[in-house]
Amino acid sequence: EAVRPYGAAAAVAGDDVRPLGNRSAALAKLGRFGEALADAERGLRLRPRWAKGHARRGLALFHLGRLHDAEEAFLAGLRVTAAEEGCRDGLAKTRELLALGADDRQRARALFKTGR
Repeated sequence: EAVRPYGAAAAVAGDDVRPLGNRSAALAKLGRFGEALADAERGLRLRPRWAKGHARRGLALFHLGRLHDAEEAFLAGLRVTAAEEGCRDGLAKTRELLALGADDRQRARALFKTGR
């Protein structure tokens, strides 16, 4: 229900990537990370230098467990705009998980998800 308005906006937005980014964020909040990734990637095809799109892509990849891909997505966003907070924060969390052993990653991912 929460993502429906973004879908309608994305359908008529043309080159405006904001509705895709908003829907990607809404889908991620619902835990629908595969769909969130698809929207972020669609937006990046329209506008490759969209830093927030790289952040949205990185977030989805992170939650899908594709940590190396997430790291690269966050770095790509920072190359576009060094001030992109979503990329900075996401990169720090991703690198923190990558530094852990495999057994600790799942526990840490759960902590990041709950925000504790």
